[in-house]
Amino acid sequence: MPIPAPLRQLPRRHPLLLILLFGLLLRFAFFIELRQSPFYSTPDLDALEYDNQARDFAAGKLAWTEIPIHGPGYPLFLALLYTLFRGSYTAVYAAQFSLGLLNAYLVYRLGRRFFDRAAALVAAFFMATLWTTLYFEGLLLATTLMLSLDLLALLALDHARRPGRPWSWLLAGILLGLSAITWPLILAFLGALLLMLLFFPPSPLRRPAFAPALVLLLGAALPIAPVTWQNWRAEHDFVLIQKNGGMNLYLGNNPKADGTPNVRPTGEWDQLLLLPQTEAGITRQSQRDRFFLALVLHFARTQPGRFLQLQARKLALLGNAREIRATFDPEFFRRRYRTLSLPLPGFAPLLALGLLGMVRARNPFPSLLFFYLAAYAAAVVLTVVSARYRMPLAPVLALFAGHGLVELARLFRERDWRRLAPALVFLGAVDLAGHWSRPVPKHTNAEEWSHLGNAYYVRRNLYPAELAYRRALEQEPGYSMAMTGLAVISWDQGRRDRALETLRRALLLDPENVPTRYQYAEYLRQQGEWDKALAEYQILLQKWPAQVSAHFFVALTAFEKGDLETARREAEEVLRSRPENAAMLDLLKKIQDHERETSP
Repeated sequence: MPIPAPLRQLPRRHPLLLILLFGLLLRFAFFIELRQSPFYSTPDLDALEYDNQARDFAAGKLAWTEIPIHGPGYPLFLALLYTLFRGSYTAVYAAQFSLGLLNAYLVYRLGRRFFDRAAALVAAFFMATLWTTLYFEGLLLATTLMLSLDLLALLALDHARRPGRPWSWLLAGILLGLSAITWPLILAFLGALLLMLLFFPPSPLRRPAFAPALVLLLGAALPIAPVTWQNWRAEHDFVLIQKNGGMNLYLGNNPKADGTPNVRPTGEWDQLLLLPQTEAGITRQSQRDRFFLALVLHFARTQPGRFLQLQARKLALLGNAREIRATFDPEFFRRRYRTLSLPLPGFAPLLALGLLGMVRARNPFPSLLFFYLAAYAAAVVLTVVSARYRMPLAPVLALFAGHGLVELARLFRERDWRRLAPALVFLGAVDLAGHWSRPVPKHTNAEEWSHLGNAYYVRRNLYPAELAYRRALEQEPGYSMAMTGLAVISWDQGRRDRALETLRRALLLDPENVPTRYQYAEYLRQQGEWDKALAEYQILLQKWPAQVSAHFFVALTAFEKGDLETARREAEEVLRSRPENAAMLDLLKKIQDHERETSP
């Protein structure tokens, strides 16, 4: 049967539509697989924190009481979807896959502005099919939304530099501010932009371009200022967007660092969180940031050779072909999803072709794109490198990669072997360096298997959960989080002595693991071993004196033991700083009722 003429002409007349349709097909196939995954409706770690904050927002709790670990931009986006679609995860994934296709279209628009139609189409194809973009679109993480905001900001900036469009600077600033409260690293690009406007303004602006710089800064402040104010309201402390910025800087810049976020969510992570308190008695978030910054500066000053070597290592990591884990290992999940296992482009060809495109870029050089790449790359190298942290580079690398591939095709078509040969050698050298230079530390997938077990457990699929935990322990016999998961399953199955023994072994191997100690203390409380439970909670409070949940369980355990004085004291202590804590208010009411009933 002959193919109808309109379909035959589709690739030639509407190539962008064909690219977007192919991207849609990939996302639909991935969505079908994702629905079968236990992670579909059981977010964990960062995704769980985003989800919890979003559900608080959707319930009308917009004023947070503690400075959050993440900016509120993505939780607000999730909250809007939860409000419109009754908390549906399907709506979230559909929205993020739609944003992924929008990002491919926005890259095409930028490609038409800075290069030509052919380069724009190649760049859009990269963005529509890059396997890491699909992977992050299938997670409750801020990555996809951040890319959309960054690309819209780049379009607005390109629009603003043309005569007679001053309000575009304000729009660009607002978009950059929204991106900042979603993922603060964009502030590095904002700083680079301000420097560019003051010292190297694009034509037809004249140096120094004070007015555009001020309007841009004002626009960025509009979304950021309310977040900063709410942080002040929550803890009376000046934190611009989110906490742990200083800790993230220290994570990638200390004598033991390897350039990746290698501290895992076990006792090692809890020790890192406690470091300002144990070393200097510091608990305020802004002081914690300054404490970690001082450690980084001390490291750079006292060991400059090691510090510079570490920065060089991180630069090599930035261009590494392997996707580096942050929370989870993307390549672990790529092996589990057939769609992601397809021969889709990855970061390595994007980087090689992108660098070639920069070298082959003609006048006028797209300085806006270069400033974006340079600022983001510098920010990532100065902190830590991972697949998620370097994702903002992908859209602009795709633009340069599209130009690079078109230039290669032109040289081949013109049989310009003198220029084609060096270009091919350059491509091969960059690709080889990305694959051959593997400074990424080897690690097991015990963490991924353990979190897979958690996801199965939340869905009450205990048998696959136990298998996943045991797979984790096969890879890393002393992994305390997997042991904790097995203990929880044993407890649910009525094997309480076995559960407690497993938790004791986990604490012997990892005594700083806060979740494991909480679990152990809670099971002791449920068994009526109140003195032992209180001793475990006191260990937690010695390290985390401001830990509200530990104070709550001390109060609850004391109440169950009959020690009403201790229970009341703990409850009132928390309510002095957290007067809206519903669980503690309810417990205090029970204590007061019991006191009235037992009073003579």
